[in-house]
Amino acid sequence: MLAKSVLQRIQTVKMNSDEQDCRRQFHRVAVPVGEFVLLETQKQQYKVTEISEGGLCLESQNDLPLGTLIRGKLFYDGKERFMISGQVLRSEKMDNSNHFKIVVKASTITTPTVIAFQSYIIRTYGTESADDE
Repeated sequence: MLAKSVLQRIQTVKMNSDEQDCRRQFHRVAVPVGEFVLLETQKQQYKVTEISEGGLCLESQNDLPLGTLIRGKLFYDGKERFMISGQVLRSEKMDNSNHFKIVVKASTITTPTVIAFQSYIIRTYGTESADDE
């Protein structure tokens, strides 16, 4: 029992370390409040709040355990844009809400994909939305 607890703790530390590396290494683009970006999987839909080459930040009514694999399609501007395949690094309950903030590491998101999304945000909302990040 103790060995299982220690192993879970090591996995959590490893996941958090991976997340910190991703956050330092990759440029993130925040989704403006007025924009609706959706990740659709076979089981449910998630609201996307950030996109980077390292992954996504999602908002969900359901919690997801560390290490959960996620595969789905990302939609914005009313169109399917690209496939996502990743793993949950962190999930935490949001303040004053019944929603969870979920961080997903996804190596399938490329720099051109993030730049295309950022260009769409700038065309739609102007440069002020890009400066707010």
